[in-house]
Amino acid sequence: MGLIGAGDVSELHLIGYKETPNARVIAVADAVLERARTRAGELGAHKVYGRVEEILRDSEIQAVDICVPPALHSQVAIAAAEAGKHILLEKPMATSVKECDEIIAAAKRAHVSLMLAHSLHFFPPFTKVKELIDNGGVGKLIRMRATLMSHFPYTKWRLDPSVSGGGVLTEYGVHPIYLTQWFLGQIDRVFAFVGGTREGLKVEEIAIAVVESKDGTFGIIDLNLNGPHPLWDDHLEFIGTKGFILANGVETQILRGPPLLHYKDDGIWNAYREKTYYGPKAPEWPNEIEWKWTNCFVYEISEWISSLLENRLPKITGEDGRSSIQVLQACYESARAGKAVAIR
Repeated sequence: MGLIGAGDVSELHLIGYKETPNARVIAVADAVLERARTRAGELGAHKVYGRVEEILRDSEIQAVDICVPPALHSQVAIAAAEAGKHILLEKPMATSVKECDEIIAAAKRAHVSLMLAHSLHFFPPFTKVKELIDNGGVGKLIRMRATLMSHFPYTKWRLDPSVSGGGVLTEYGVHPIYLTQWFLGQIDRVFAFVGGTREGLKVEEIAIAVVESKDGTFGIIDLNLNGPHPLWDDHLEFIGTKGFILANGVETQILRGPPLLHYKDDGIWNAYREKTYYGPKAPEWPNEIEWKWTNCFVYEISEWISSLLENRLPKITGEDGRSSIQVLQACYESARAGKAVAIR
C-alpha cells in the first residue's frame, strides 16, 4: 500500500490500516515532507516521498489510497491507474462528472480496481437502518431527511473553490447525497439553495436540497456550518407509511440521543442503545448497536482490501462515485438557475 496525501482525513484512514492485518502501508507521499514523515512513522511505513510521481514509480506498491484535495483527484487517480496501481479514492470523487468519467475510463484501461471512500456506508446505525427499511420496518418509505448543524466554519484550502471544488455541499454534502441514493434509489431531479452568513466567501456554508427519486420518494438535505459553539448534530430521519426511524450521525452530538430510534405503527418505540464493549469477545446484548464512528474507516479499508484479495468489485464503485457527483452538480445548477433540475 501507498498513501498519497498525509492531511487530516488520512489520520482516519490510518485507523483502518492499523486494524486491517492483510494490508501494509509501506510508503507515504505528501508535498509537505515533514507531514509525510509523521504519518509514515504512525503507520510504520519505511518510505517517504515528496511527489506523487515518485510513489507511483515504486514497483513494490500494489495499491494506493488517495487523500488529496478534490481538485487533484482526477489528476492523481488517472496517474495511479496508468501506473497500474489499484485505487481507493476519497470523496468527493472529482469536481465534475467529466473528470469522474476520465477516472473510470483510466481504471478500466489499466484493469485496476477503483473504490470510492464513502465511509458512512459502513456506519453501523446506518447499515441497521438499511436492514430495517429493506425488511419493511417503515412500510413504504415516503420521505428521508439528512441534517448537519455545525459551529465549524471552513478554513484554509476549503475556502478556495479552485482546490475544494465547492463549499459545504461538496465537502460534507456528498455524504447525504450518496446516503440518499442508497436509501431512495435513483434520483431523478433536485431543487437546491445555497448561501452563507460571512461576507466575501467564495464557497457556500449553507445548503438545502430537495431531491425526488425515480419512484416519487422525497429526500431533504439540510446543511449549515454557522451555528453557535459548540453545536454539532448530524442525523437521518425516515418516514414511511408504517413507521419512523431516527438515526444519530457520526460525530459529537449536542442533541445526544440513542444511536437509533424506531417507531412502528403498533405504537411502540424501539430504542437501540450504544454498544459498550467492542471486539470478538464482547458480549452481545439485545438492541445494542455500535456507534464508534471511527470504525467506519476500519470497515471501509477492510472492504477495499478484501475486494482486491478476492478479485471482485468493491462495495462502492467508480460508477457509484460518479452518480453522487452527478447529483451534486445538479444541486449547484439548480441553485444558480433557481429551479428544479432533472438528473441527466
